[in-house]
Amino acid sequence: MTTDTATTEQLTVDDTMDGTEPAPARKRRARDLLPDDPARRRDIEAELDEAKVDWMFDPDVPLDEFDDEASLRNQARINPIDDDLVDRYAEAMRRGDEFPALLSYRARNGNLVRMDGNHRFKAAQKEKHEAFPAYVVTDAPPETIKILTFRANAKHGQPPTFEERIAQGVHLMDNGVRQYEAASVTGLTQQQVSKAWAQVSAERRARRMKIKGFERLSATAKARLQSVHNDAAFFALAQLAVDAALGVGDISRLVKLVNSERSEDTQVALIHAEADNLRQRILESAGGVIPQGTRHPRVALLSHLGALEKLDPDAVSNILVDDEERTRIAKRCRALGEQLLSWSDQFGPRS
Repeated sequence: MTTDTATTEQLTVDDTMDGTEPAPARKRRARDLLPDDPARRRDIEAELDEAKVDWMFDPDVPLDEFDDEASLRNQARINPIDDDLVDRYAEAMRRGDEFPALLSYRARNGNLVRMDGNHRFKAAQKEKHEAFPAYVVTDAPPETIKILTFRANAKHGQPPTFEERIAQGVHLMDNGVRQYEAASVTGLTQQQVSKAWAQVSAERRARRMKIKGFERLSATAKARLQSVHNDAAFFALAQLAVDAALGVGDISRLVKLVNSERSEDTQVALIHAEADNLRQRILESAGGVIPQGTRHPRVALLSHLGALEKLDPDAVSNILVDDEERTRIAKRCRALGEQLLSWSDQFGPRS
């Protein structure tokens, strides 16, 4: 009886498609068909209304209307189909269990693309079903489709893995979705989305610059390096991190030091100076001879002078060292002082 009533009402709605009834009224009536159908999902309907998209529920969408290839490429999961889960769903369908409707959208070519329900669809195919209940969204912008896809996959069916949710968050931000919204959709924290975005951005940057060995760095190290805004400094520091096998602590310290300088030359010079200090570590890590850098002497001199000027005299005087170390430091300071005086005479009269 329910089916006959629904069919009559469907004909009534279809008969009004001649333009005599306002479109919003037609959509409302189409949504109200089969209000007690067990395949309907009130939470999905609420999300569709909140997204302000046009949609309708259809209890019998032909399976051949779906673009299967596009549906499996919807960026929701790294591995879109779990065969064991399909088998379990198919067995449940044979028992007569009720399943919620698919969530889909109408693509420009007229085909339907699934946003949620790939496993239900595959199980229905396996059981030789010709149709399946589905929500159909029309005229929604691409970013809204992505949000609806990831949100539905996070809440229904087989939950996505952490790695899949990370990939979803990055994909959403690639499509212009704000960080807080990407976190909300994927069920991640903003900090997790921010770190993932920084890591992926650094990897893309390194590929563009052809930095060898960048993939060996940890996710946290890559995210830290992305904080270096200047490309020349990023290249120099990233290559140093790879060559010297720097840990996250060393990288964070150097990123902070580099970002404290405004000049690109000074930033790169600081990194080269650090490379000199770490040369032995680089040799041990690389197992070979590292060629000398090509820093301009002027850049190196200004960099080291700037570093000396930043030292706190009181902090230096309170350094706790033994007598032997104190003697070595004093000897190096006197030698450096003599060299600085020589350079001072070279560049101009003493003040």
